[in-house]
Amino acid sequence: MNKSNKKSPKKENKPLENDNKNTKSTRRKIEDILDKRNFDKLFDL
Repeated sequence: MNKSNKKSPKKENKPLENDNKNTKSTRRKIEDILDKRNFDKLFDL
């Protein structure tokens, strides 16, 4: 419990803008892969 609590604040310190950009780009990649139905790439993110 203590170890995980120490690590979580570091993640929260990341700028929200960067997190949003990363989420959008990753989501876009997943959507593209699902459109192509190329599930091999899904695990290669």
